[in-house]
Amino acid sequence: SEGEALTGIELAILGGRSIIGQVTRQSDGAVVSNIPVQLFSLTGASIQTLTDVNGNYRFDGRNIGDYTILVGGGGPGSRADVSITEL
Repeated sequence: SEGEALTGIELAILGGRSIIGQVTRQSDGAVVSNIPVQLFSLTGASIQTLTDVNGNYRFDGRNIGDYTILVGGGGPGSRADVSITEL
């Protein structure tokens, strides 16, 4: 929920330039479902998705570059920076 402390945002960059991750609560490690996850590029463009019942999210078809991920209302542990580079 908004303002709730989350653990670090776990993420991975898959072949085909997909960014995936899982959102969990800091207090007990439980997955957080149905919470908004936004992906911002350095240009300010953004897309949003919701976590599934297992707390997972996925952004497919991303270009090479730097991104910021923001989860929920922006509480502690709700932001991560990620870069996609050519493999």
